[in-house]
Amino acid sequence: MPKGTATLAPSSHLLVIAVAWLAGAVGLVISGAITAAPFLVPVAVASTIAAGIVAYRRGGALRVHVDRVDLRWPVLLHMIRAPIGALILFDMSRGVIPELFGRRAGPGDIAVGVLAVIAAMALPARSPTRRVVVTVWCVFGIADLALAFSTAQYLLFVVRDPRLALVGQLPYALLPLFVVPIMILTHLLVLSRLRAP
Repeated sequence: MPKGTATLAPSSHLLVIAVAWLAGAVGLVISGAITAAPFLVPVAVASTIAAGIVAYRRGGALRVHVDRVDLRWPVLLHMIRAPIGALILFDMSRGVIPELFGRRAGPGDIAVGVLAVIAAMALPARSPTRRVVVTVWCVFGIADLALAFSTAQYLLFVVRDPRLALVGQLPYALLPLFVVPIMILTHLLVLSRLRAP
């Protein structure tokens, strides 16, 4: 399969996995487990990302479905980060979330979400320039997520800012439990497919 090319939208198999994942995350929040044991958040994030990487590298039916997806779909999925970033900045302005987190997470998410359109336009990446554009976008997107997530953990476990308690409440709890892992895994998928012969 040529680099960065495919013909299909995400299959029903992948959508079922995503829905089940979302339902599990919501159930975890509703159960109160995250509020009672916030350390479950970084554990869940690391576990789901690791599980996704292992499942992809093992091959099989899941990888076949994933590798048939047109890369523009996972790239354009990141457009959702623009309104998420705007919400973070809005809540920062109201004092709902710490300023440090808002300044580090909001603008980056907005930028990655907007630039996802340009990255998608560069696909299929049939030239070195197009591959560089998509690769730089992916690296920037991963770095933004890493900065936002590490800042949240610092504020939650070191500073113990009470405003970070919202990480155990909907809808914010879905950011680390659902959105962040999917964003990381789709970035890694795009990078992997760009390197494929």
